[in-house]
Amino acid sequence: MNFVLTFFLLVVFFSSAELMLLLKFAANFGFLATFAMCVFTGILGGALVRSQGLQTMKEIQTSLAKGEIPAEEIVGGFMLVIIGALLMVPGFITDTMGFLMLVPPIRRIAARKFIELAKANIKVHDGQIVVNQASETLHEDAIETEVVKHKDSKENGTDHKTGHTP
Repeated sequence: MNFVLTFFLLVVFFSSAELMLLLKFAANFGFLATFAMCVFTGILGGALVRSQGLQTMKEIQTSLAKGEIPAEEIVGGFMLVIIGALLMVPGFITDTMGFLMLVPPIRRIAARKFIELAKANIKVHDGQIVVNQASETLHEDAIETEVVKHKDSKENGTDHKTGHTP
């Protein structure tokens, strides 16, 4: 399944689940309580993300001052942006995911896993970023080639690669 289809299905699934939960909560506790809960989690989440974002900036500065590469801290900062978006979306599922990721040890574990995944799948070759694809895709499009030197290319002074005389 390709990325776009997977992403679309996840959005549809989570949006439907969020709406069902919000409607059930509103049926049990009323519209105002549901609305107040959504506003409260948004405000609380925003304050926590801001506070942890400032802490992450200090950690990045500390790592740089020591001469270290702050990869984990930078990924953690990027994750805070995503967490902020999750907490801004009204709903209990996104809020739960966002608040869980606000716990620093959980966020550090997720950042380390992301870095390991990136190291395993992203390489820099000749100044270009190369992302490893699934093995089935690589084998599907592979073309086997063979380099053949012609005797006459050296004899007549023609460059075999370009076909021009030097």
